[in-house]
Amino acid sequence: MKNTDDSYFSSKDELVYKKSGILKNIPKITDFEELQKFEDKATTLRLFEAQNFIKQNRIDFKLWKNIHRILFQDVYKWAGQVRKVQMSKGSTIFSHPQFIEKEAQKIFCKLSDENFLLNLNHDNFCYHLAHYHTELNALHPFREGNGRTLKLLLNELARRNGFYISWETNVDVDVYLDATIKAHNGPVANQLSEKSEPLIYKDSSSLKMIRNGDLRQNHNDEVKSLQKFFATIVKNA
Repeated sequence: MKNTDDSYFSSKDELVYKKSGILKNIPKITDFEELQKFEDKATTLRLFEAQNFIKQNRIDFKLWKNIHRILFQDVYKWAGQVRKVQMSKGSTIFSHPQFIEKEAQKIFCKLSDENFLLNLNHDNFCYHLAHYHTELNALHPFREGNGRTLKLLLNELARRNGFYISWETNVDVDVYLDATIKAHNGPVANQLSEKSEPLIYKDSSSLKMIRNGDLRQNHNDEVKSLQKFFATIVKNA
């Protein structure tokens, strides 16, 4: 909601109030903590509506956008819309806006081809869940609310496969974030090998390092670190 050293950075962002750096919002709140409280309350009130909608629809990028639209419709006018600015968090660089739609379609088509992970045992499901979490997190399609909406999407994927994800139980946030960041290196490198400029980096040295292969790590090994995390919170329904 605000650009700080520990939060998201976006370039040429017209969606923030210039003086406060707070995201422009429907109630026109300019205080970070006040907006956070309003956002939490508003999205909580919309949660049941979103969950019912999710159960009735196909899992794809359109559903993800609709989840965001439902949850954040009382907070942001752009709820459900793909971001138009480049975003990063710390050393993590997310997909360039112009590639989000295309990459999202590829990811969800692959998920469909894999029959939405039906009939997998617990270990295999956790591995594939970690893979898709990594791919979708790298997209970060919205200006705000990516993590919350992605969790709802993955919750439904798990539910349809006879599992549930206990995000609130034994979740070490630091372990989760560390595993997510490590796994992120895989899709970033893979995207760069397929396109000319899928991502914009803050400095040319980062781009050069990836093109030279210095940051290309085995994607499977990195996803396995996130798989271990999911193995502790994915339960049989």
